[in-house]
Amino acid sequence: MLETPQERVKLLKAGIDGKTIEKLYIFYNDFRIVHSPILIEQVQVNITETKNMECGGTKMRRSRLEIIVDVLEAGKEGANKTGIVYKANLNSKLAREYLDLLQEHGLIENRLNKYITTVDGKCFLDKAKAVCLQ
Repeated sequence: MLETPQERVKLLKAGIDGKTIEKLYIFYNDFRIVHSPILIEQVQVNITETKNMECGGTKMRRSRLEIIVDVLEAGKEGANKTGIVYKANLNSKLAREYLDLLQEHGLIENRLNKYITTVDGKCFLDKAKAVCLQ
């Protein structure tokens, strides 16, 4: 995602600043910051393999990206944590982990105990849905 200059230019023309595009690129491609913001480590994630991965004796039903899409969808119109848990079909602990991750990347924000998907989150959601539907 966001590997070609044309994709980045479309986002720039849509009004998204370069720093946010960089964050989306790092987040979507599963880069991890290591000790210094300059050093990054790339981790390859194959969505089809993730769906079939064994986890504690049971098969995972959704990939990480699919769960993120569900959480961002739940927050589009604003929802409290319980609403996110129900709409995204997560337990409370997992919901907290994903909400923290998405807040850290600026894709969702907490306003008066309601989680609301940001403009950047909606842009990411559109791109992620395209990937999930392939």
